[in-house]
Amino acid sequence: MKIKLDHNLSPYLTEILKELGHDARSAREEGLSKASDTLLLYQASTEDRILFTLDKGFADVDKYPPESHAGIVVFQQVRNETIERVERRLCFRTEHSR
Repeated sequence: MKIKLDHNLSPYLTEILKELGHDARSAREEGLSKASDTLLLYQASTEDRILFTLDKGFADVDKYPPESHAGIVVFQQVRNETIERVERRLCFRTEHSR
């Protein structure tokens, strides 16, 4: 899976995703920490990446219609729990898609 992580998610999550075999890049490592939401989603879309974020503003389907991007996953802000949840779910998916 091709994923772009918003600057509000831990760099550790990027590393976990890479270890699980996903093509994960973070806004931080690409110098997009201060980028607007519009620019960040544009970058993710041009690379055909799903955007992972804690920013609830991305859940607005009128502002970010589903057909305009590869996907957006908005997590609730429980940092350590979010990382653990994502890791478990992606491990499960990776194991069961083989």
